[in-house]
This record gives sequence, structure tokens and C-alpha cells, in this order.
Amino acid sequence: MQADDMTPSRDGANVIGYERFLAAKVASDTEAIQSHYDLPVEFFAAFLGPRMAYSCAYFTDPDNSLANAEEDKLRLTAQKLELQPGDRVLDLGCGWGSFLFFAAEEYGCSTTGVTLSREQVAHVNRTAAERGLSDRVKAQLVHVYDMDFPKETFDKAVTIGAIEHIEDLERTFRKTNEVLRGEGLFLCHGMTKPWSQRLRQMSNDYDEVGEIVKRHFGVGHWKSFWEVSQALEQSGFEILDQENITQHYALTCTRWLENLRRREAEIAGTIVPDDKYREFVALMAGYVTGFQMSGTICNQILCQRHVDGIPRPERPLTRRHMLVSEPAYVGVPEPEEAVSAAEKVRRLLRGSGRGMREERRSAQPDESCRSTNPVLRDLFETRLAAAVKDHPQLREQIRGVIALELTGEEGCAYFIDSDKGSVLPGRCENAECGVRMEGAEFARLVQEGRVSDWLEAFKHRRIEFSGNLITIMRLQSIIASVAGSEETRRRLSA
Repeated sequence: MQADDMTPSRDGANVIGYERFLAAKVASDTEAIQSHYDLPVEFFAAFLGPRMAYSCAYFTDPDNSLANAEEDKLRLTAQKLELQPGDRVLDLGCGWGSFLFFAAEEYGCSTTGVTLSREQVAHVNRTAAERGLSDRVKAQLVHVYDMDFPKETFDKAVTIGAIEHIEDLERTFRKTNEVLRGEGLFLCHGMTKPWSQRLRQMSNDYDEVGEIVKRHFGVGHWKSFWEVSQALEQSGFEILDQENITQHYALTCTRWLENLRRREAEIAGTIVPDDKYREFVALMAGYVTGFQMSGTICNQILCQRHVDGIPRPERPLTRRHMLVSEPAYVGVPEPEEAVSAAEKVRRLLRGSGRGMREERRSAQPDESCRSTNPVLRDLFETRLAAAVKDHPQLREQIRGVIALELTGEEGCAYFIDSDKGSVLPGRCENAECGVRMEGAEFARLVQEGRVSDWLEAFKHRRIEFSGNLITIMRLQSIIASVAGSEETRRRLSA
């Protein structure tokens, strides 16, 4: 079992042990969260939208700007919560206050947020003072386990992208229930794992994206949708509505990734160290892959507080009041070069981008580029070539041409042309994607067979990627798969 699931029982004599465990978790969670979120706010501002929402945006149209999608997500959340002027709203894991300010400014609410990040608390409270909202927007540095608000303090509550960091959801949701008035509404927005992958995770067998996130955050509890729903109901909530917004998160992370790549010169080595910048690039590519490959799910779950013996409150009979039908075009539009670059990424992800491929110089086979290593020749020219040729659905995942170059004693160069279903020795100067690394490093990474190892090498510049990092991650998964037998891996490691 993984450490996250080896928790002491809450029954009988083990209660004291469980409380000690939670006290230790508060300390470790605080350290892990601050190591991630206490980076300079200028770094996050460089790739997030103008609302500084570090969570899934909502795209009423896939071509909407990130700014518009951020705004629409906030409005969707507010409409689901049926916010009214004067509502007192609690935000668990408030980030840089995107929803706190939106609810206060757009709906006239009084908002309170809790977070474990010192930088986020300082940013929210400083911004509230600058906008003259200190009486209606506040942030506190406190773990959700340690919240001590009086009962029935709030009318509504929300958590957006925080449940992934919380071990004991039932404890957190029960505290939330206690501070809500009457049949108050609570919206829980967060990521979950399919049950099959959750079972693997509980045996300490993380999928590739889970491994990336675990390394990156140092904290993360990937529950299943069933576990989140069960914790809500056991905490006294009744589920009213659920919406799967996974596709929206893939689009969101694609925009973040493109912003990071576009602004590398002004971020890397200036706002944050180069390896931290590359770590975030790898994280965003991992997220896009996870959302697109069905390994990670994002849901919004709307609940109301259940009170026995009290008539059910009247709620809207349909979901019409929740819908965001027209984009709210606000804020500063994205620069034209960012929009066009993002569109190129989206075309590649959708499997189109024909115009880009037509501009590519024709890749010509070159026997001098073949590997002299029989194991690598077998891997590229037999196993990988057969996989690309015989499986159209695999080619859909790596559209276009990918150039692969190994240096050192294992020096060779191949290109994978998914349009033609071929893997051939040679170089392609204008390939959509490229991978370049030392041959021995490649052999080791194939032997270990995990995307997270490739991205760790990318972070420390032992491997260089060009083009669409997401496509390259998919290629790595394919190569690791076709490497096949223990015999192949043993020979590569020799």
C-alpha cells in the first residue's frame, strides 16, 4: 500500500494514533504546498490568465482565449452556487483569490479563503487592500483540518483544485458541513482517478502522470470519484449535480504549456531557476497527456447540506441556470503570437495541422544514420516500425514526423512518419517534433520505461525536446511498450 493509504484506523484505541498521524500530515502538507506555491507570484502570472486561476478553465468554445475561459469557469461556479448579494462564502484552497474576488466584485459576497501558501495569503490580502475590498475578501494561512470557524458562519462553500492535496476528505467535508447554514450549497471541483488506476495506486503502482505529480508536488491524493462522493454523503451532504469537465482541463493545460514555452526567455533563470522552469513545462505536458489518455478526470460536484426533519428547499428544476452559453469577453486579449501558437498546438493535438506538415521538408532515408547496435536496430526498425505500421490508432497519437537522434557511442538517427506508417534511418530537418539525447541515457530510460524518467532528464537538460512535448511523451510510452521483453531491456542495459 502507498503511504497515503497506510493511515491508522480511526476506531477505538487507534483514535489517538490517527490524530497524531493527521498532525504530522498537517506539517508535511504545509511544507510540500509551500515548496510549490510559494514561488514568486510573477512566475505564475507569466503563464496563467489574468484572473490567476490555477485550476481548470471552462471553454464554451475551444478557440476562446484563456482569459475568457477563466472568466466563464468562475461564472459557472457562481451560478451553480446560486450566489446572492450578501452571501458569506468559504473557499477551501483559495489560491491567489480568483474566486474570492470574483464572488465579491461580481455578486456582492463576503468571502474568506484558506490556504497553506504564505505567498498566496499575502497576495490575496494585499490585493484586497489595493482594491478597497479588505472588509469583504480575506485569506487565512491554515490547514483545512485546523479550521476553527464557528458553526453556521457561511452560506456557501467551494473548493477548486484542492481535494488532490487532502488525505482525509471526510474530515474536511464534515468541517465544511458544520460551518454552513441551513441547506447551504457546497461545490467540490477536483481531479480523480478511474477506479482501476486507483486500485493500482493503492498498491504503490502509480501511472506515469501520477508519478510526475507525486514527484512535483510532494503531496497528492488521487481519489476515485466514488471515494469523493462517499465522503461527501458520509459528511452530511446530498449530491445535486455532477459535471465532468476533463476536456476543459486538457485545453487549459495546453494553454499554460504554450505560455510557458513562449515566455521561456523571460522566465527561466530570471524569475525562477532553469530547472524549476523545465519542471513546470514537464508537469503541464504530463497533465495534458493524463487528461487526454483517460488517466485523470476532473469533476464539479454540487451538493447541499442535508438536514433531517426540515422540508427540502426549492431549487431550480433544470440545469438551465448553471449554463454559461455566451463567452464573457473581458480582460486583456492574448497576444496574437500566443493565440496562433496555441492554435498550432491544438491542431496537432486534434490530429490535423496539415498545413504545417505540407511546409515540412521531405524526409529522406539515409542508411548512414542506422544504428550499429543490433539491439537498437531491432527496437527501431522491427518492433517500433511494426507497431506504427500495423496500428492506425497508435499513429493517431503521434501525428506527423518525429525525429529521434542518439549521440555518443550509440549514435544514430531515425524519423517516425505516422502519415506513412514508417520508421526509417535518416534525419528530418523540419520535423514537427524532435528528441535528442545521449545513446546510453536513452538505453537507460527505455529500460526503466516511465515517462516521468524522461521528464526528469528533460528538467536537468540530459535530453532535449523540440516541438510538441505531449506527442513526445506519447512516443516514449510507445517505445517503452514495444521494447517488450525482459531480454530486450537486459540487452539495452548491458
